[in-house]
Amino acid sequence: MGESQVSTQVANWLVNNISRKIFNAIKETGKDYAFADDTYKLIEEQFVGYGVFEDVWAARRLWLMRFDQYPTVDAFVSAFCECANKVNQGSCMVSPYMLTMWMLGELSEKHPDSVDKVLQLIHTRNKDKKQFDQDDFETAVCDVKMHYLISNRY
Repeated sequence: MGESQVSTQVANWLVNNISRKIFNAIKETGKDYAFADDTYKLIEEQFVGYGVFEDVWAARRLWLMRFDQYPTVDAFVSAFCECANKVNQGSCMVSPYMLTMWMLGELSEKHPDSVDKVLQLIHTRNKDKKQFDQDDFETAVCDVKMHYLISNRY
C-alpha cells in the first residue's frame, strides 16, 4: 500500500470519527480533506474555535513548567500563576490546593526552608476550613514571594 493510500485511509478514519457538527463545518470550508495531514489541519482549525487545543497546550505548559527554567522565584511564581489561570479558565480545571502543592513542590528542592514556612502558614490558616479556595492559593503565592524576599535579604 502506497503512502497516499495510507494517508487517504487515515483521512477517512478521521472524518468518520468526528462529530457531525465538526464534519459539516469542515465541508463548508470548501477545502480538500482527502489526505490525513489536510484533514487533521482542518479538524484542528475547527476545534481551535472551541478552545480545546488552547486548553490542552495551557495544561501541558503548566505540567512541564520547572523552577530552574526561570531566573528567580518571583519570575517562576508569576509565570506559574499566569499559566494556572489560563488552565482554569478553560476546560482543564485544577484545584487551588493542587496548584499550591504543585508550585511548592517545584520550589522545595532549592528553597526548602521557605516552602516549609509557607506550608506551616497554610496549615495554621486552614486548620478549621473545609475547603482550600482560590483566595488561599493567592495568599500562598504572596507568602512564597515574601519568604523568598526575606531569605534573600539576610
